Amino acid sequence: MRLRKGQHSRGVHARASLTLLDQIFSSTSNFAVGVVVARVAGPSGLGGFAFAYASWQLLAAMHRSLVTDPMAIEGDVHKEEVVTSMKRGLAAEMLLGSVGALIMGLFGAILWVLGQRTFGIAVVAMAPWVPLLQAQDYWRWMGFLSRRPSRSLANDAMFNCAQAAAIAVVLAAHLHSAAAVITSWGLGGAVGALYGLRQYRVVPSFRGGLHLLRSRWSFSKWIAGNQLLTAGATQMYVAISAAILGPIALGGFKAAQALVIGPAGVLIQAGGSLGLPESSRAYSSKGWWGLLRVSRLVTAAGTVSIAACVIVVGFWGSSLLRLFYGPEFAKFQSVAMLIGIGFILIGLALGPILVLKVTRRTKWLFHTQVLDLVVSLCAIAILSSMYGVKGTAIATIISGALELATLRWFQRKTQRSLEAEEPPVVAGAPPLVPLPVAPINRALGSTALSSDG
Repeated sequence: MRLRKGQHSRGVHARASLTLLDQIFSSTSNFAVGVVVARVAGPSGLGGFAFAYASWQLLAAMHRSLVTDPMAIEGDVHKEEVVTSMKRGLAAEMLLGSVGALIMGLFGAILWVLGQRTFGIAVVAMAPWVPLLQAQDYWRWMGFLSRRPSRSLANDAMFNCAQAAAIAVVLAAHLHSAAAVITSWGLGGAVGALYGLRQYRVVPSFRGGLHLLRSRWSFSKWIAGNQLLTAGATQMYVAISAAILGPIALGGFKAAQALVIGPAGVLIQAGGSLGLPESSRAYSSKGWWGLLRVSRLVTAAGTVSIAACVIVVGFWGSSLLRLFYGPEFAKFQSVAMLIGIGFILIGLALGPILVLKVTRRTKWLFHTQVLDLVVSLCAIAILSSMYGVKGTAIATIISGALELATLRWFQRKTQRSLEAEEPPVVAGAPPLVPLPVAPINRALGSTALSSDG
């Protein structure tokens, strides 16, 4: 039965609300783990956990780039063989997770041997839980992809309840160990992974996982490369800033950044969780104009939401910095405002990113990140030397503006490419008509997406 326009709009709003709520729920849980580690293991334990958590974040970015993003682009959960697609996706996750766990375990052992015991213990404690944590995150994404974010929220609720119970045991037993808290986090992931099997009635298997990874490699590799460059740029960003600014100014910059990234990051992640499956579905059913409409809605919603956060920082940033970080951080309000402007530009780039992913032009995302990496690092080095911490914040604006301009240019290039593939337009028809996905796949090489994007 076809839904009326109002019913469809209410459905989209409900999914958006649940997706945002789930993202807040998930981010709050991760923040709480860090707080507990700091309480039970002190600064040293928190440093070890931060290192292990960064390693996990990199693995999580890889599994989303190679598994869930391609599944969203291909619309796997909307095909007749949806259970088979989910089984193959889970098999790919378990394969990647097992390899990631092995690498993390060896890396942690090497750190231990080299005398970096704090980091080594944290990484080794994290390693066994990687496959289960990835599986739990996979089920979250299946909820987003199948347009059932309530299932994602339910899975995260199971995760958080199990994690909270395990942490309560750690606190009651007075276990002053980051490894114990990491184990509690891993147990939460295990419960969520098992609950996902029940939610979607899928029997776990390794069969078909490698085939799924190989079949999407032509465009998923560029998404993964983009993520790797982003992670590398973040680390280089901190290193260059530390060398120029020193620890005090860098600490102020990180506090100002966290004040903006906290809510803005949640909004951007929620936009991606909802926007990618909605964009893919719109493109499959309504072609270019359907994709463009959804991408514009996601861009508008994300930008307005981030701008609202920046306005709050503009009025109360000094008080918030003083409240969360201490009186000496209140002077960095102007830095937070500059960072906020940079994030508004990132919000404006959400739509072009969705367009390039859905149309399989993922190579251009990688090219954008390469250009942005070079320019942003040069900008940080020059502006930080000239203007200190404010120069570092201005560099984020330059990076955001360059990324937005480049992605918009690639989006227009995509539109021209799709227009060239159009059949002749009859009189009175709009300039573009909705394209089915199949002709675009043929133009890219094959229905298996054999070209490089």
